[in-house]
Amino acid sequence: MSDLYTRRPVDTLLKPFLAFSRFGAAGGVLLFCATFVALFLSNSNYSELYEDFWHLPVSFGIGSLSLDLSLKHFINDGLMAFFFFIVGLEIKKEFLWGQLNSISQSALPVAAAIGGMIVPALIFLALNPTGATSSGWGVPMATDIAFALGVLMLLGDRVPTSLKVILTTLAVVDDLGAIAVIAILYTGTLDMTSLIFGVSTLFLALVANRIGLRLVSIYGILGIISWLFFLKSGVQATVAGVLLAFTIPGKKKVVREKLAEKGINLMETFQQKVESNQNTRKSENRILHELESDMHFAQTPVEKLELALAPFSAFFIMPVSV
Repeated sequence: MSDLYTRRPVDTLLKPFLAFSRFGAAGGVLLFCATFVALFLSNSNYSELYEDFWHLPVSFGIGSLSLDLSLKHFINDGLMAFFFFIVGLEIKKEFLWGQLNSISQSALPVAAAIGGMIVPALIFLALNPTGATSSGWGVPMATDIAFALGVLMLLGDRVPTSLKVILTTLAVVDDLGAIAVIAILYTGTLDMTSLIFGVSTLFLALVANRIGLRLVSIYGILGIISWLFFLKSGVQATVAGVLLAFTIPGKKKVVREKLAEKGINLMETFQQKVESNQNTRKSENRILHELESDMHFAQTPVEKLELALAPFSAFFIMPVSV
């Protein structure tokens, strides 16, 4: 820990966990450990107990507005929607400022993803041209995005950033296309009213973006409402997670060059007060508050959310999703 911070007894206990969390492949290691445990339990004498565990009922809501799901259903439609939201933020960030900010750069992964959907479907149809199984051609279209990202995590810094972005985009577009096909063609009963409300809620989030609202809580509330409507409509609720990610504001509100200049001036003032013993609590708080306010607007909501939620995805959602 840097000498900037005072040391606490709890820091000694947390040190190994923090060191592991900073390890680039930590999320991938947890994912494959969870996979090993899942395979072991599902093929052991505890398989029945293991299956029963995933079918435990999960209920939440207020009064009559309640949602009753199994634990497995909650992970597939709840946590995975959150996972797709986080991945969507990362992809949007790359489209805005990164490796995919031009048509020429984004064309390759998108084209590869389309091929990754069409070719498996054609192979399936070639092997199952007729009969009851022929309608299952949409199943092999989806990529297991959690495992694709897990493998990339295991390789860590040995994989170039550009390759990670391309493979992540490929996996996400492939999965989204497959979800869209399953949602449109394999949904037994479609509640159009709920779907319209779900899309309308996402439209409100887009309007909030366009008028300059940057409060993350607003988008969180709209996202939860949209997710509930998508879930009730019969369409894959993960679609709501990705679509919500693309409504999050990504425009910078602060000119970073000006911020750097102002930050240097403020810290010089702070240092002068420390050296002259004039660093009263009031003046310290004023400088820190001004710095905090400027830094708050220096990062876009897309960057803040992606940075804050990525560990939750890597260390919790991905391992339990197996």
